[in-house]
Amino acid sequence: MAPDYLRNMVAYTAWADGRVLDAAAHLTDGQLAAEAGGSRGSLLDNLRHVAGAQARWHQRIRGLPIEPQPDAPANRLADWLRDLFAGTHADLDALVAPLSDDDAGRDVAVGIDALRRKQWPLWQLVAHVTLHSTQHRAETAVALTALGASPGDLDYGHFVDERHSASPGTLDMMRALYGFNRWGNTRILAKLAGLEDGELLAPRGLSHGSIGIDLAHAMLAERGWLSIWQSGAPEVELPRPAGGGHLDNLVAAFASVDDAIDGFIALLPPDELGTMRVDNADAHNPSVEKARALPLWDMMFHVVNHTMQHRAETAQALTALGRSPGDLDLLEYLDTAE
Repeated sequence: MAPDYLRNMVAYTAWADGRVLDAAAHLTDGQLAAEAGGSRGSLLDNLRHVAGAQARWHQRIRGLPIEPQPDAPANRLADWLRDLFAGTHADLDALVAPLSDDDAGRDVAVGIDALRRKQWPLWQLVAHVTLHSTQHRAETAVALTALGASPGDLDYGHFVDERHSASPGTLDMMRALYGFNRWGNTRILAKLAGLEDGELLAPRGLSHGSIGIDLAHAMLAERGWLSIWQSGAPEVELPRPAGGGHLDNLVAAFASVDDAIDGFIALLPPDELGTMRVDNADAHNPSVEKARALPLWDMMFHVVNHTMQHRAETAQALTALGRSPGDLDLLEYLDTAE
């Protein structure tokens, strides 16, 4: 039986992709093919990139030849995209279904191009596919919402209301994921240097409006979830640099919260990742209808995925300002962390 945390990553990817495809079905072919401001231009090309990456990584992991991605047809683009994703989702599901715990940790050598081969543990490749899909879905969701076709909430935290992981990953895996989370936050914050409050707080069509508020939302979510993991402990006190603007406050707050999460992980017994924690026990979260018990692993992976979503939105806005943070992929971090 597969490590269930990997099966859940793949199942979540299919669930969230499905919600985006349902929203895209309300658009015309012209709307799907038009420039939409994402990293790949149009909604069509952004979604083709997601499906293409899922297909390529499946082929690389299995040692199969990399097949060229099919060209899009002239019409019925939403139906074509749905069929394209159905194939990649089935392939990924078949990949993880027979895996054992030992398989999850084994190194997989993959061909990056004609000249380069690299290797990563299998679980990191599955996590990369999941988080990469989240990144581009976030861009796509912003564009869909601007066209009046919002896909709704795409959080892993909402998906696990329907299906949580029956078994967790390891503490070393979680350390790597939170090292990545901190690295990504740092790269985004570095690209904000020199922006005044007016620029940071200007409406830019993100899920929380501006760059500054979108990032504040991500930081406050990390802070709130940490309190839940600690069984309702008081939330981390946020520093307020004297005379600082919004950016100074963001940088200090992210550092404080990331330090607190690192400290929590450092003291966490390995067997705690499979234990249950209760979210919304005091009805503080209006996005959750009632208190819910979830495995700590799922709560912690949700935060990594959620912050990735909002980093992707802000990265898109920063790129439009000529301040691209560059590649924010998990594998990019893992290569630099070696």
